Amino acid sequence: MRLREKAAWGLAAALGLFVVASAAGVVSGGPMDPPGSPGSTYKSLAMIPGSWLGVLPADDTGDPCNSARFACVMGGAAVLDNETGLVWQRDVSTATGHTTSAVVACATAGTGGRNGWRLPDLAELSSLLDPAWPDDWRPPAGSPFTGLPADGDNTSYSYWTSNQHVEIGNTSGWAVEIGEQGSLPFSTSANALLRHWCVRGAGASFNSQ
Repeated sequence: MRLREKAAWGLAAALGLFVVASAAGVVSGGPMDPPGSPGSTYKSLAMIPGSWLGVLPADDTGDPCNSARFACVMGGAAVLDNETGLVWQRDVSTATGHTTSAVVACATAGTGGRNGWRLPDLAELSSLLDPAWPDDWRPPAGSPFTGLPADGDNTSYSYWTSNQHVEIGNTSGWAVEIGEQGSLPFSTSANALLRHWCVRGAGASFNSQ
């Protein structure tokens, strides 16, 4: 048999097997119509963790709780920082205590009906302070936080961070002064009476440096 005839017979045999299999229900390409509409691939901003790469305005909408940078969450009890992905207490505590009591206060806080609060580290707390203020250390204009020194009231308060500074015979903690003419981060005695501002989200819990 010639080569062309053999090829024709092979093709015919293959087609015959396909027809038989199709008739028996063995071959099925499945339904042509999809079972439903495809799911959305979009995520809200709150679902995307902060990358620490963005520079977002806090006063772009006139609504402190709904700006590019900040969003009030947990029924208004907390604030999501879209730059870092961290969640902060909206109403900052005015209570004072030594560094250990500050750690305990955050660990036992139930802000927004949720556990998991902690004392922020130095970098996290500093990330809330806007260098655009000429002489002050405070969050950017338009932020929704309460309980902080107001602009123009000539006051400032120091807040604990989770970073410790351990020296021979002495343990001190790192703190940040927020408000009018606030200072750069500084170390002070662990027994000093300072305020605290709790955060929720990924990060270190207690550091020694």
